[in-house]
Formats: sequence, structure tokens, C-alpha cells
Amino acid sequence: VPPDCTNIVNPKNGSDNIDVNSNIEWESVPNALGYIISVGTFPGGANIVDALDVGNITNYSFDQPLPEASTIYIRVIPYRFNLEAENCREESFTTTGFQTEPDELPVPKFFTPNNDGFNDQWIVTSTPEIEVSTIHIFNRYGQLLKQLFPDQGWDGSFNGKPLASDSYWYRIETTEGNALVGFFMLKR
Repeated sequence: VPPDCTNIVNPKNGSDNIDVNSNIEWESVPNALGYIISVGTFPGGANIVDALDVGNITNYSFDQPLPEASTIYIRVIPYRFNLEAENCREESFTTTGFQTEPDELPVPKFFTPNNDGFNDQWIVTSTPEIEVSTIHIFNRYGQLLKQLFPDQGWDGSFNGKPLASDSYWYRIETTEGNALVGFFMLKR
């Protein structure tokens, strides 16, 4: 019989202004022999910690500070031998730091890569107030699809193949080390 799911006790689910140097702690589950954790900056993402077996402990310390002003998504899956807990919910919290206001950096909410000459690429451009250093685009599962630089457009493809109409997530890093996270629509 697989063990039950656990709950994260620190930081609490939905918390705001959590220090970027925080650790995570979760409740011990009877009969669990260990825990597998995944941590990312997008729902379902694992771009910070990817399915790491931490053994039979109930806390984790990150190797480096978490991204500032970001929502951090965590999933902890208890296991017993080769049986993992099922349908464990993902929990999240938001770190402290500077969050760029959407009206300070024009980020397109959608684009239509249909070669009609209008909105064919998704492009983010630096402003005099905010200098963009890199842009990462992810699918809803947290898979990195493309890394861009300012003024470099994305055509809605991955490995040369057009992606479906859907919502996609971005993480824009500024030269000051700040981040803007959000999503946009690709419409075909």
C-alpha cells in the first residue's frame, strides 16, 4: 500500500514575502521510507529541483537563494519501497523581492504566428527603465521551450515544429537580477 500524501508546513501554502534563503519543511507520513521533491517557478515545473529523492527527512535546504519575487511551486511525494503516494497536491509560496509591474515592461498577452504580418512573433523589448537580460519560455508543465534575449522574437515553435494554441509561461530576468513571471497565449 502506498503512503499518504504530506503537507508542507513551512512556508505555508499560499504564503507571501518568503525570504529567498528559506528552507522547506513538510509533515512526516507514517510508513513512508522517503520523499521525492520537485520545485519550480511554474505549475508542474521542476527547474529548481527535479524529482530529488531526499531520503527519510522532512526538510530541504536549497543550494542557492530562490528567485526573487517569484511564485515557487513544490510537490513532495512520499514513497514506500517502489510505491509512491498518488495525487499529491502541489503547494506554492511567493518570495520577497522586486516585482516588475506589468505596465512598466510591455509584455504581449498573445501572438498569432500565422504569417499574416501581424503579431507573428512574441517579442519583449527593454525600456529605458527596465533592461531585460534573458527571457525563458515554458509550457504548462514547466518544460523550457526557448531562451531569448531582448528584441529577439519567438515564432511559437519547439525543435522546428509549430506548437499548439495554448497558454505559455515566461520568466523575464532583468540586468538588476529581478524577475517578471507570467503567461501569454499562442493563438493559431
